[in-house]
Amino acid sequence: MPLLFQPKHDGRHRRACYALYRALLRHGPRVPLPNDIATGLGPEVGNPIKSLIRHGFYRNRNDISPRLVISALRNGYKFLDLLQRAADPVAHRNEHASVLSFLRENQERLLPHLNVPKPRGSAPNPGTIPLLTTIPPKYRIPIATYTPTRRPLPLSEIKGSERKVPRLEETYGFTFLRLTKPQPADLSRVLRQRVLRRRAGIDRVLELREVLIHEAIEEDRWDFLVENLQTQHARSGSAPPSSIRNDDPLDFDLHIPNDLKYSKPFKGEDTYYFPLRQALIDIQRWTTEELKGQFERGQTLWNLVKQERTLADAEARERSLQQKKVREGLVTKEEATKAVEALSAKLVAQMRLDQKTRMSDGGWQQSTSQKNTSQQKSEFTGQRRNKADVMAQTRRGAGGAGKQ
Repeated sequence: MPLLFQPKHDGRHRRACYALYRALLRHGPRVPLPNDIATGLGPEVGNPIKSLIRHGFYRNRNDISPRLVISALRNGYKFLDLLQRAADPVAHRNEHASVLSFLRENQERLLPHLNVPKPRGSAPNPGTIPLLTTIPPKYRIPIATYTPTRRPLPLSEIKGSERKVPRLEETYGFTFLRLTKPQPADLSRVLRQRVLRRRAGIDRVLELREVLIHEAIEEDRWDFLVENLQTQHARSGSAPPSSIRNDDPLDFDLHIPNDLKYSKPFKGEDTYYFPLRQALIDIQRWTTEELKGQFERGQTLWNLVKQERTLADAEARERSLQQKKVREGLVTKEEATKAVEALSAKLVAQMRLDQKTRMSDGGWQQSTSQKNTSQQKSEFTGQRRNKADVMAQTRRGAGGAGKQ
């Protein structure tokens, strides 16, 4: 059950915590420390006592339970008394020794973690070869296409004696290949970033369509009314504006009043509505291109999976045949392994040659989605033409019967 009163929202509690925090930071550096403890954690940490005080307050900043808050304050005042006494190691030798022993134990616990190298960033390694190569759009291909960079690889370049076929996976519209379980942390991070980026774009579109565009319309309405008051006559009867049309591809359905549709503020780029509309069009175009690119990427990855399956089946059949020859004593195990690798290299070379032929045929190749789209358009156009011919023949027949 949530608390009706939280200590962190009370000004008296906040002032008491700040006073204790400043007192601890003021008395902590007064404790004399040997060099191995004062500089043992590195120059970026500084005084170990001040670092522990800051981390302690930061760790307990979200505590709202009265039991935890009271316990933390009591411990803080106890450590304040301990630091005040440890500042004089001659008069209070035991307190000073307890502070030094605690700092040494904390240093031994933290040093192994400080020496661990930092994880690399999201940038790829310099020697990494990408799985797919992007082919930029050309004069007859409206979107980018993809082609495998090196895969499929021959069996001699793969770790292990057998080929592991990857699996094509999809999440939130993003396709990728998975080779092992569990899923690598880097892959999960990249997918999570892309999903969050797409969600942020969707939230931005909803904000534009539901809030900002309506506010822009009200601003344009106000400018229209102010201009009418200044000129002392109404403006109407002009041509429809170019920024808002009945055949708007976005179909905003904003119910803009007629007196504003034909007014001067809605006719040009000097309006609040125009840049928001352009932003929506750009976001819609970017989203469409991204979806098409993901579809093309998925098609390329699926073709790669089919090639890997073909190679795995051929290698398994050849391996079974060679194992039979080994049992019969016709060949040795080394010769059987070389025979399987030779078959794998031959098939991979043939696949790469076919891929180069497809990419160099006329300088461009239509992808599967583009072929399907063009085929559907041609079929639809043919159906419309056939329907128009039938209707024309029907009209001519009806006209001839009427004349007779």
